[in-house]
Amino acid sequence: MNIKATLINKTPHPITFLDEENNLIREIPKSLEPIRILSKVHSTDFTLDGIPITKMVYDEETLLPAREEGVWYIVSPLVKSLFKYRTDLLVPNEIVKMFDKVIGCRSLGILDLGGKDNADN
Repeated sequence: MNIKATLINKTPHPITFLDEENNLIREIPKSLEPIRILSKVHSTDFTLDGIPITKMVYDEETLLPAREEGVWYIVSPLVKSLFKYRTDLLVPNEIVKMFDKVIGCRSLGILDLGGKDNADN
């Protein structure tokens, strides 16, 4: 089933879609206003072999675009993991690398952080 939709890239990188032979299918330009997750570093009382252990706290008040019918946003896995409830957020999936450099992806995906295979759900 092919659903017509508007895809908006909210990452700071162009998203390049490749087929199985690494031919270009489509490229979505990088966002001029990517979604950035703000974070704060907090000290802890712990060290490992003299190296301080800190705690990073992500700010969940990051501004997301409002939901729109037929519009899907491409975001980083971190953004999607913080906003699991947003079903209109997708991440680049099946990443393709050449000489350890990302050259594109084959699909868009949803994140399942449940720890077990829920592909049928």
